[in-house]
Amino acid sequence: MKNETFNVVEPNQSLLKIRTFPVMHTLRTNLRPLVLPDADRLYEIYSDREAMKYRASPPMRLPEDAYTMIDESLEGFRDLSKIRWAIADRNNSELIGTGGFMHFENSGWLGEIGYSLDKNYWGVGIMTEVVIKLLEFGFEKLELESITATCFIKNTRSVNMLAKLGFEEIERFSASGNWYSPFANAIKYELKNK
Repeated sequence: MKNETFNVVEPNQSLLKIRTFPVMHTLRTNLRPLVLPDADRLYEIYSDREAMKYRASPPMRLPEDAYTMIDESLEGFRDLSKIRWAIADRNNSELIGTGGFMHFENSGWLGEIGYSLDKNYWGVGIMTEVVIKLLEFGFEKLELESITATCFIKNTRSVNMLAKLGFEEIERFSASGNWYSPFANAIKYELKNK
């Protein structure tokens, strides 16, 4: 039997130290945990076919799907496999989307972000504010070495925002598509901690 060498990567201790859900703010939003009272509004956003056309997963079909997302988000935080924030309008506290770290890799040194926003808030820079805050949190608080994001090429707002924020394209691939488009081309981006 041949001797194999394995690289052992020490776990990211900054990630392991998080005990309470981090609440953050941008100019126009509050980033907080998803909670059960968000379910109706979450379903309204995530069942909208137009708002969800660039997501890999289909729109929610049942109101109960919103409760499942909330439960999965809370469980993901408890086991530190993901951190998904509710994005709330700072003026009226209304839920307008979600965003966060969808998973961590390499023992917690790399995080992938994902986000969705109510279509009524598209094109006004809100998601740029949110992603900047996610980057600050990821690099400063979690001490991540790298943050990635993947989006469909046709999602030009997301493509442009990631490029504007300094993300570099690392891979183009043909995905099996999503519920909206059976075949789609996607781009994976990366931003390294400086």
